[in-house]
Amino acid sequence: MNDDVISRLLLKFYYIKDVNGSLFSNSYNFELNGKFFQLCILDDLSLFFSLLPYIDRLAECPFYIIIPNVYGNVVSFFENRYFILICFMGRNLAENIIKQILNPIKINNLSCTFWNFLWKRKVDYYESIYYSKLINVDFFKDTFFYFLGLAENAICYFEYNVDFEQLRTAPRYLCHKKISLCNSFIISNFIVDYRSRDIAEILKLIFVYKKNIEFDFREILHQLNYWESVLLYARIIFPTFYFDCIDDFLDNEILNLEIFNEDFFDNYEMFLNNISRIINDYFSIPEILWIKKRTL
Repeated sequence: MNDDVISRLLLKFYYIKDVNGSLFSNSYNFELNGKFFQLCILDDLSLFFSLLPYIDRLAECPFYIIIPNVYGNVVSFFENRYFILICFMGRNLAENIIKQILNPIKINNLSCTFWNFLWKRKVDYYESIYYSKLINVDFFKDTFFYFLGLAENAICYFEYNVDFEQLRTAPRYLCHKKISLCNSFIISNFIVDYRSRDIAEILKLIFVYKKNIEFDFREILHQLNYWESVLLYARIIFPTFYFDCIDDFLDNEILNLEIFNEDFFDNYEMFLNNISRIINDYFSIPEILWIKKRTL
């Protein structure tokens, strides 16, 4: 997707021209007449139509509306790709993300994969990437095995503490593959998963990137059960943000060293311990002893 494709698509399907916006990997964001729009690529059309009834329910809140094209269709096919145009009903995207997390949409007829299997594949993939492309980069040389260890801790925590029979029948919700303030409403970013996924990722987003987002963690714990709280802590331990950092470096040669300052590791372990302590005010979940000891 490039500026020329976007300009021709917007003109042909929406009669929109002469807009200047920001291009991301799977979306183009722009303003028009004081409103905020997002043009999104649909990577999986069948998944989109499976999720559309649930996505439509988000618009009832309202967070955004899907704009039909001039032919009356919600999906536009152009240059061998499928697109959808969204108009946001408010500019405060962070507030809308929190509303989604506090009021999740339950999905009964679609399944999801257990995280430990996905995480193991991810660890194997990034370990091979480290030895082939990152081993001579000082930052990754100094940090990779610390975060690899955290990932393996998350996998072990999941496998030893989750009841897989309970998990097979646990409710699933409309969640996000990734949570950020630029992609959280991209249609292709939606996924079916356990609600603990989004809660964990927003907490890590707030801590790691120091986002000023109001989020009452204790309020949401009242809505969870024991198994969801175990899933939540396992996912908080898994350092998704670090693997995203690797992707940014490989794709765009961007390395945000400000995040990982000299205090980061102590503060992050304190964050993990504080989350465990707060959860244990509501549910007696297992703790990770080395994290607890390091923060005493």
